[in-house]
Amino acid sequence: MADVMLFPKLNCMFLRPFFTKLGTRRKSYAYLIYSEWGPNLQVPRERRLADKFPRLPEENRKRWLEEFKRVDGAIWKAAEEGVELNDVTGEFSRHFAKLFPWMSAKALERARFLASYYAWREGYVGKA
Repeated sequence: MADVMLFPKLNCMFLRPFFTKLGTRRKSYAYLIYSEWGPNLQVPRERRLADKFPRLPEENRKRWLEEFKRVDGAIWKAAEEGVELNDVTGEFSRHFAKLFPWMSAKALERARFLASYYAWREGYVGKA
């Protein structure tokens, strides 16, 4: 006997938040892969994402890459403005969470780290 979903709309209504959250977590995890340092930095970002998400359609990965590049732009803008290195006030995290609501706490921390690093490396620290 085949499985029959008795109330597909009802099931969809209750499961949609779960799958939306799951998709958000997956995208945030993908950003962590996109922005990782170390030996994998030598592997092109497109390939890293394709290796980690082989079942995700290429078009989705391309959209993610475009959005991750916007995150990179926002990170550089924050660095140029002299981002707080330790984000004591949490202003950076709140700002990025509004710009990119799909970012997890880990992804926000990675973005803050990168902005702080770029600000330090380029000499933007203390210019705000």
